[in-house]
Amino acid sequence: MNGWPWAGQLTTGAGCFMGYFQRFSYSNFEDINEYMAAVNAGRLPISRLYESTPEDMMIKVMSRLYLRLPVSKQEFMQKFGKLPEDVFAPQLQRLKAKGLIEIDKTEIRITKLGDIWKGNIAWEFAPKPTN
Repeated sequence: MNGWPWAGQLTTGAGCFMGYFQRFSYSNFEDINEYMAAVNAGRLPISRLYESTPEDMMIKVMSRLYLRLPVSKQEFMQKFGKLPEDVFAPQLQRLKAKGLIEIDKTEIRITKLGDIWKGNIAWEFAPKPTN
């Protein structure tokens, strides 16, 4: 987990979005003239900035499964003081019962079947609308 989402994914160019740096995500100006005016003035051309909550970061860590990357239980505990099973018990139980993930003492990873259905795995951890 020392990689994404912690290290970041810096994006550049007008209209770039989904830039990440540690707890922050951002989008650049879409309009090229606004973008260039900011750059030429020595400012970052960021139009939107969002600071992730600890809950947001937990979800981002679980999205590593979508990228075929395992989730280390030890690193999750170090970052959040909880195990993934404590935070996402229903989701993990459903995915394991369907054969989409494997869970052992050290990590959570997708299976071959899970690789086919990785979009469904990602949706399990997506924030639910609050109505």
